[in-house]
Amino acid sequence: MRKRILAFVLFASAAFCATISYAEQLNPDRPKKIIQFGLDNASPEWLEKNIDVVEKFLPYDGIGITFDEGIDKNGKKMFIRYKLFGAEKMERSWFDSYVKSLKNVKFKKLRHNFIRANYANFDGTFDLFNDKFWEDGVYNNFRILASIAKECGMEGITFDMEDYGGRKLWKYNPKCGHSYADAYTKARERGQGFIKALSDKFPEIKIFAWFWIDMVFGPADGTPFLFERLEASDTGLLVGFINGIYDGLPPEAIIIDGMEAHGYAAKNIDSFYRLRALREIRFRRMLAPENQRKLREQTFLAVGTYLDSYVNEKPPYRLENDSGMNRTGFFRRNLSLSFDFSDEYVWTWSQCRTWFPIENPSPNMIKNFQMNPSVPGPLWHDAIPGIEEAIIYARNPYEFSMTRLKIGKTSKNMVRNHDFEQKDFSSGETITPAADNVPLAKARYWEAWQPKRSKGIFSVVSGEGTNGSAAVKMEGVVDGAILQSIKADPNGVHIVRASARTVHAAGASLSVAWKNANGAWCNNSLRAFSSFHEDLGNGWKRATIFIPAVPQGTQYIVPMLFMTSSGDRKDMALFDDVEVFQIKFDADEPKK
Repeated sequence: MRKRILAFVLFASAAFCATISYAEQLNPDRPKKIIQFGLDNASPEWLEKNIDVVEKFLPYDGIGITFDEGIDKNGKKMFIRYKLFGAEKMERSWFDSYVKSLKNVKFKKLRHNFIRANYANFDGTFDLFNDKFWEDGVYNNFRILASIAKECGMEGITFDMEDYGGRKLWKYNPKCGHSYADAYTKARERGQGFIKALSDKFPEIKIFAWFWIDMVFGPADGTPFLFERLEASDTGLLVGFINGIYDGLPPEAIIIDGMEAHGYAAKNIDSFYRLRALREIRFRRMLAPENQRKLREQTFLAVGTYLDSYVNEKPPYRLENDSGMNRTGFFRRNLSLSFDFSDEYVWTWSQCRTWFPIENPSPNMIKNFQMNPSVPGPLWHDAIPGIEEAIIYARNPYEFSMTRLKIGKTSKNMVRNHDFEQKDFSSGETITPAADNVPLAKARYWEAWQPKRSKGIFSVVSGEGTNGSAAVKMEGVVDGAILQSIKADPNGVHIVRASARTVHAAGASLSVAWKNANGAWCNNSLRAFSSFHEDLGNGWKRATIFIPAVPQGTQYIVPMLFMTSSGDRKDMALFDDVEVFQIKFDADEPKK
C-alpha cells in the first residue's frame, strides 16, 4: 500500500511538472513589491480625502498607514502607536473612525499596505513577568490591530522593534527576582502569546519587522557560550521572544525581515552580499532547531533603503558614494540591488522630504523638512531628480531597458563595424589582439579565435547578411568565436544583441566576457551567455543579453559570437548585426 501511495505521489509530481514550461521552472522569482514608509505615512482619514494625490506621486506598491492620534476612555487624545506595547487596555471602539475611513479609501494602485505598530514603551510599564501587562495590554491591543488589518484588507502590520524609549526592554536584570534561564523561558512564552493574539484574528498575517534577529545577532559570531553571552546583551531576551513567535507562527503567516541598519548602510554589491551572508549564518544560530524550517520558509528578507542617506549633508547618516556615479545613478544602482537580494518585498524610509504635497504638516515633519537646507525640496523628486524613474527601473530592470531600446532611448551602437562592411584592417587604428587571437581578415576591429584542435575557416562574405549586407561566415569551426573589445561605462546599463544563421549541424551562441583597464580577462565567473532563439525569418535568429551592471574592475565589454561543430566543413554559422547599447535615463540627460 505504501509503495502504491509513493508511486502515486511521484506520478502526480511528474504530471504537475509536465504542465509547467521549462522557462517557468528556471524562473522562480515572482514580482517583488516595494513599500513606502516614512514621516509622510498618513492616517486613514487623510487618505480617504487624498488617496488620488498619494497614488499620483508614489511609484510604489504599498504604504504604511498610521493609527497615531486616538481617543482614550477618558475622551483624551492619545498617541496610539506608542501605547500598543504597554499596560493600557484599549477598546475596539476607539478605532471606529479609523476603520470607517480605511474602508472608504479607494486604493487603485497601492494594494499592499501595512498598519504601522512598534514595541516602544516610554512609561516604564514593561514587565516580562506581569501577566496583566501582557494579557490586558499587549495581547489585547495587538489582537485589535490584527482584526482591523484583516477586516480592512491590509497586508498585515509593521512591527518596529527599535527601543525608542531607551528602556532596554529585553536586557536581563537580576532585580526581576528570577534567574536568567527563567527570564528567557518567560520571554519565549510571551512571544507565543503575542503571535497567538495576532494570528487568532488574522492567521495569514504578514508581520513587517524593520529590525528582526539582527537586533541582537552580534553575539552569534560562532564562539562558544552563546546563551550565556546573551545574558549580558542589551537585547538578549529578545531571542527568547522571537523564538516564541516562531513557536506559534501558523503556516499561513509570514515574517518580513527588514534588516534596517544593514540595508541602510549597503552601498555596493559587496555590502549586499555581506548583509545576506550575515543573515544566513547568524540568524540560524539564534533559533531553536524546531524553528529552523519556519526561518527558511516563512521569513522573507526585505532590504530597506533610507532615502535621506542619499541627500544628507553630514555624517553619520550620509551614505558614502565612492562609485563615481551621480546621486540618482547611485540610488538607482543600489535600489536595484535591494530588489535582487530581497525575497518578496523591498522598502524605503524617508524623513527630510515628502513624496506628495502636505497641507499643515506636523511640527515633527516641519523640523525634518528643515534638515539639509541646500537640498532641493519639498518633494523627493526635487531632492533626487529622476527618483520615480529609478524606482520603476529597479522594480524590473530588463523590462524597463528593453522598452527604452524600443523607443530609441539608448546610445548609438557601440560596436565598431557591426555589419562587417569595413574591410580595411590594415589602416587606421591599430588593434592588438588578445593572446591566441588573430585579426579577422577583411573585418576591421574584429578578432577571431579557435582552439588548436579546430581547423575551421573564418571569412567575410558579401550579400549573405540579414538584409543583404556582409556577414561573417565560420565553416567547420569546432569551438571558436569572433570578438571585439568595447570600452564601456563601468556604471552603465547595457544591452548586447547579435543575429546568426546556422547550416547543417552547426551550433551558435552569444557570450559577453570582460576585460580590465589593462586589457586582461577578468570576472570570468560572471560571463553571460545566450542562445539564438528570437526568430527573425529567413533562417536568422537573434540573441540578446542584458547587462544591468558591469562587474567591478571591468573596463571592457567583449561580445563573443561562438560556433560549435564536429569540424565538418558542411557545418556553417553566419553572424551579423552585432549591437551594444547603453541605456539612457531621463535624469542623466542635460536639461533643455
